[in-house]
Amino acid sequence: MERERIAIQRETTPNLLKTQTGRHRKNRQSNRQNPEITGQAHQSRVLRSLQIHQQLHDQQFESDANLRSFRDEVDYDAKHVQRLENARERDLAVAARQSGEIDQEETRLRNNLLVVETSLDALVLHAPVGGRLTNFDVQPGQSLKAGDKIGQIDSEGKYRLDADIDEFYLGRVVMGERGEADIGDVKLPLNVARVHPQVTNGQFRAELTFDKSPPEGLRRGESIDVRITLGETHRALVLSNGAWLEGSGGSSAFIVAPDGKSADRTTITSGRRNPEQVEITSGLLEGEHVIVSSYNSYKKFNHLAIH
Repeated sequence: MERERIAIQRETTPNLLKTQTGRHRKNRQSNRQNPEITGQAHQSRVLRSLQIHQQLHDQQFESDANLRSFRDEVDYDAKHVQRLENARERDLAVAARQSGEIDQEETRLRNNLLVVETSLDALVLHAPVGGRLTNFDVQPGQSLKAGDKIGQIDSEGKYRLDADIDEFYLGRVVMGERGEADIGDVKLPLNVARVHPQVTNGQFRAELTFDKSPPEGLRRGESIDVRITLGETHRALVLSNGAWLEGSGGSSAFIVAPDGKSADRTTITSGRRNPEQVEITSGLLEGEHVIVSSYNSYKKFNHLAIH
């Protein structure tokens, strides 16, 4: 009977040890899966299990070898749990550091993205006014810098006329002067909106605007006949406005003799002008003939023989 009891103990004890060991392995796996389980709680459960085995040993249901084996298993589990706890603390420290690094990298990437978006916004050109883009001839790969002209905005229905006027009228053409444009068979009233006093090649520029909507079909760069009214009309002695004015400046003219065989330079005084005529206020009598071709070849002469 003693041998049978011992045999029974040896047969049943491994099953109990196997069950407890399996439970401890599950506990270790659960501890890995759930970081909230502390080593102290696990050690308390192991110690309770050891007490149970010790009681079984004291009651001779557990052999010395099985008890020692279980103690070794408990020691191993305790050390293993401590290693896991240490590893978990290291993992948490690494995770915290990596989390901070990830946050810093995210901030850096967001800042870089903001810089890229800002750079892309800088590539977008915004027109100061609405209208139609013309003269846009930018080529791929062309380098541009701030202030470069790359196109022109035409405001539909808001055309402006640029008139080049003889410098003689610089002191008389002012803002608000009235004018008239001949567009086909239609005469449209104009208003002098701006005067540029800079003189280039004997002319200055004035900007005129339409009093009402211009006709459809106008194109930028198109030439239009314009008349600007500078005072009321009245009778006056006039000469044709021609090339002779460029050489004399309106201060002298070659008057042809009655026989038509010669001409003498005579001092005259010119007054108001328009594109076709110039007023002569002194130095010339009505009916006299005047040479109105260019005087550039006669600058050094005061008497001309006509053959």
